[in-house]
Amino acid sequence: MLDWLTRLWRGLPALTGEPAGGLVPKAPRAATLTSYMGSGGLGMTPLWNDVDTARFNTGWVYACVRAIADRIAGQPIRVGRVTASPRRGRPTPGSVKAASAAPPWIRAGAVEELDAHPLLDAIHDPNPYLVPYSLIGLTIASLRLTGVGYWWVDEETDGTTRIWYLPAGWVAEDPDATVPLTKFIVRPARSADEFRLDASELIRFATPDPANPFDNLSPLKAGLMAVQTDREIQQAQLMAFKNGVLGGTLVTVGQLPEAGGAGAVGDPDGRPLLTQNQRKALAARIQEAYAGSANTGQPIILDALIRDVKKLSDSPAEMDFGGSSGITKERVTQLFGVNPIILGQIEGANRASATVADEHFCFTTLAPLCVLIGQTLTKWFRVHHDDPALVVWVEPPRPRDPDGKRADLEQLARYGAIRVNELRQEHGLPPDPDGDEWVKSSAPPGTSADGERPGVSRVGSE
Repeated sequence: MLDWLTRLWRGLPALTGEPAGGLVPKAPRAATLTSYMGSGGLGMTPLWNDVDTARFNTGWVYACVRAIADRIAGQPIRVGRVTASPRRGRPTPGSVKAASAAPPWIRAGAVEELDAHPLLDAIHDPNPYLVPYSLIGLTIASLRLTGVGYWWVDEETDGTTRIWYLPAGWVAEDPDATVPLTKFIVRPARSADEFRLDASELIRFATPDPANPFDNLSPLKAGLMAVQTDREIQQAQLMAFKNGVLGGTLVTVGQLPEAGGAGAVGDPDGRPLLTQNQRKALAARIQEAYAGSANTGQPIILDALIRDVKKLSDSPAEMDFGGSSGITKERVTQLFGVNPIILGQIEGANRASATVADEHFCFTTLAPLCVLIGQTLTKWFRVHHDDPALVVWVEPPRPRDPDGKRADLEQLARYGAIRVNELRQEHGLPPDPDGDEWVKSSAPPGTSADGERPGVSRVGSE
């Protein structure tokens, strides 16, 4: 069964000799498994485009996306190669797989960082309009909003490489592609031009949808109902303050001026039947005179035209906008994995809670996105540069914990595991000419009487 599924996934003919009543040979191209799982020629959900992205990237959504994108965008992108085998002088297949299966910072010594590489040159100067910060920031924002992000890698005639960020709504999967996610059609916004790119020119970052691994899912899509609810609450609050007297009031119309006359005539107890245009004109005149925060508390003058004004519904204060918006705020921020302290809330926060909040933000929200970017770039550029040992990664943000860092440095110093210049560097001080000494401290258990580490000289290296 698994062998059949693998062959069907790759578009190969089915195995011969299937038992009677079992699996049938491979169907025509349009009926293969991958065509059923593919997104049907659409790079995004049919009900989603860049207009939706711009419309919902406001309020708490924008605050969460900005916090995530800005934090990752400030991290360095590093390039390295899997360390060579001592006997063969080249990486072993197992070491390449091990290094790419986990971030290099987890496997110490598995990857040797490169100071120079064409990929570093391309990322450090992606194109005339973007810098690395904006390139990564836009990509992360697109992933959180739409679930997918695209880079167009353009090889120039002079040998340089340009990297362009493409909005998700510009890119659609080519319906004529025989293999999903190998050919794309790029249609820039407000343009009728089309550009066809294949997988060798386009890098696709995506958070797959569990219902369809070729489609994508984002926190915004998954929690759209909470986002829409928050928008409606804010819109209702805005209109309540903006409409002023018209928000929840019943206006009783009195006498109307006689056509062509200046005074009001008619039965004092009668109410006229207004036309649609008269209703609109009367509402506009009342709103012009009494609506808005500037007219709060102004008296309403009753004359022959307006006989009475009665309260019809709750006022803004009685609608509990604060309670409702607080609930939707929690829903939206938890969808994106961003806590209020990260967004700048200091009420009720202290050093301990801020440290825990930053740890949670770095390890559960930011680090997975860094791994996704790094693994995608590693897979694509290994093929692009024909270098199976190439590794690309985004260094993950580290939580800021001054007390914890101080304790770690004290422990290293206590056991003679840090040099003077290393300690000075941690505090932003310039190196000392004599700073190659181990930091001196009182002799802890396991050290010699003179305070040196066993087998380690106080000056110099091991």
